[in-house]
Amino acid sequence: MKKSNREINIFSMSTLDLFASAMGAFILITLVLFPYVLNTGKSEERVAEIKAQFEKQVAEAKAQFEEREPQAKAQREERVDAPLPDTGISEEQVAEIKAQFEGQIEALQDQADALQKQIDSTPILLGIKTNAKKFVFVVDMSGSLNLTDPMYRGKYPDGRDHRQSMTTSVETILANFKTGIELAMIGFHVPDGYNVQLHYWPADRTYFRMRKNRQSRDRVMSQIKKWMGLVYGGTPTLEALREALALNPEEIILLTDGQPDDDWRSVVNTITRLNTQKIPIHGIAVGDYLSHRDLIDFLVALTKRNGGALVAAKPG
Repeated sequence: MKKSNREINIFSMSTLDLFASAMGAFILITLVLFPYVLNTGKSEERVAEIKAQFEKQVAEAKAQFEEREPQAKAQREERVDAPLPDTGISEEQVAEIKAQFEGQIEALQDQADALQKQIDSTPILLGIKTNAKKFVFVVDMSGSLNLTDPMYRGKYPDGRDHRQSMTTSVETILANFKTGIELAMIGFHVPDGYNVQLHYWPADRTYFRMRKNRQSRDRVMSQIKKWMGLVYGGTPTLEALREALALNPEEIILLTDGQPDDDWRSVVNTITRLNTQKIPIHGIAVGDYLSHRDLIDFLVALTKRNGGALVAAKPG
């Protein structure tokens, strides 16, 4: 008598393969995505909590698969007419368990897809990942950018003009801006050796709405190039950052080639104390920063204590 070919619907190998494949794919996606969790305003502790929840869900689902796989495999291989052992599980319960597995996988996949979508929609501004919409650029206009300035002549071993590095850095950031970004800029220096001078763009200290077109970028770059023609004197970074905070942006980007005129530790302490809104402050080092340890120490401390990122532009 020919033996009937009886399938175990709940844990047949085809179904098990489907679940295992889906779970394996999700685990791979999760492992790839988590190192790139973005700066969305969540603390590091919150990011770790979200990651732990994911890992726990994956582990629980995987454990349930592994627990049932040997039994399902053995039953399929036997294919006998003998009555199957009574597991005490009804067909309705079987269908419910299967639906739960499928629901878990679908929910986890949705979360992974959401993370990927967030990554894809997040601009990277010269290495800084952000979802902010309102920025203040704080732009160094001190004499160290122009090596013909007598105040700095001979102090920079590379002997190059750093104004182009500043211009290129701003241009690179703007290239990644998306429609709807609002921008204000503050240029800073001490042109006469005594009085701090801050330049504002727009001049009325409002925000300029960037468009995804050449005209918007050209307007910003025209102003930067104008400022680079005025570089001279000292580096009043404290006053410039204080004014940037007063404009209440979502994030601040400081572009500089030198440490502040004031003690940089005092500047970091003061700005961190004034930054009651916890506005992220990013730092971009331009010029011959590799020869200036104080500049890097300053930017590391400033960005770390104010939730920002530190990026080094191409030297020179």
